[in-house]
Amino acid sequence: MMRRSLGVFVVLMTAMATAEAGRIYGSLQIDGKAIPTGTEIVINCAGQSYTTKVQKHGRYSINVGKQGTCSFSVAGYAGASTDVDSYAEATRYNFLISRSGNSYRMKRK
Repeated sequence: MMRRSLGVFVVLMTAMATAEAGRIYGSLQIDGKAIPTGTEIVINCAGQSYTTKVQKHGRYSINVGKQGTCSFSVAGYAGASTDVDSYAEATRYNFLISRSGNSYRMKRK
């Protein structure tokens, strides 16, 4: 009986720990094509920095441990940044990046 209670406790604690973190995922395109695989994405939220690399077809996915408004930027594309919101549940953000002079702009698709 004690083992079962301990097992239920561990499962509940794990669920609570992951409940505060939200996953941000989506895709990135530049000039109508997927951004190159391996491009780094940085999300800064409540003083924490989270990074990931773009996968095939411009897709990305990252778990953010804080909820709230965060800054989202793409390394190597100066100016390609915007605010995103992190929630307890997964949130999709698809972005289009375009050239603007010597820098880039990002808008939600």
